[in-house]
Amino acid sequence: TSPDTVYVATKGNGLYKTTNGAESWVRVAAKSPSEEEACTYVNVISIDPANTNIIYIAGANISNTYGIFKSEDGGKNFVKLFQPAVGITSLQISPADSKVIYAASYGAGVYKSVDGGITWQSYNKGMVDQYLRTIAIDPSSPETIYAGSNQSGIYKSVDGGQTWVTINNGFRGVSGVFGASVQTILIDSQAKVIYVGASGNGIFKSIDGGNSWYDINKDLIVNNSYPYINCFMLDPTKKILYAGTDDYGVISYE
Repeated sequence: TSPDTVYVATKGNGLYKTTNGAESWVRVAAKSPSEEEACTYVNVISIDPANTNIIYIAGANISNTYGIFKSEDGGKNFVKLFQPAVGITSLQISPADSKVIYAASYGAGVYKSVDGGITWQSYNKGMVDQYLRTIAIDPSSPETIYAGSNQSGIYKSVDGGQTWVTINNGFRGVSGVFGASVQTILIDSQAKVIYVGASGNGIFKSIDGGNSWYDINKDLIVNNSYPYINCFMLDPTKKILYAGTDDYGVISYE
């Protein structure tokens, strides 16, 4: 893959791509089958690690019809694979088999495809709260999946999404009362560490596969509250965790 190739999702103007390190950008529309059906509100981008010409995006068109789209030529052309009834909040491709894809939805739990997006099935057994914000696959154990919900905390599956259990021991809000929306999950498989970012409740960490959690929120309080954590990025060489927030930019944790 080229580090100069970057895709950017927008809310209303589709998907943009640069191949020269952001010196110039080209809009790549997900037309399926027409401009009216194009995915203009892009929520999620996921690139196949085995073939970077294969790109999945999820979002909605101008009529607010949801969809999951796929390109096999680096974004030049897209086809609609699936039209869920609710919005897709996260797409993850299995590192063991790139035809296996998990989609977290806001209202219908988890969808899974085992054929590269051609067909999709619901995988929600044990998942009471099906309003999901994010989903993550353990690279060292691809059948182990974590999902972040809107009100029920963190779910875990060890059988590829067939069954789910909550794993909220130690995960709590600022006042100690549980109820935080889990916005993002990052798994450092080398260190066997999981990080969870919550809305207004900071960052939590687990070193035992999610059996227990503790917060790493020292120095994070701003104006008597924790920032909304939206995304993570890990520097694998320096072991620095970067977190994107709603109102306070990027913060780091070593």
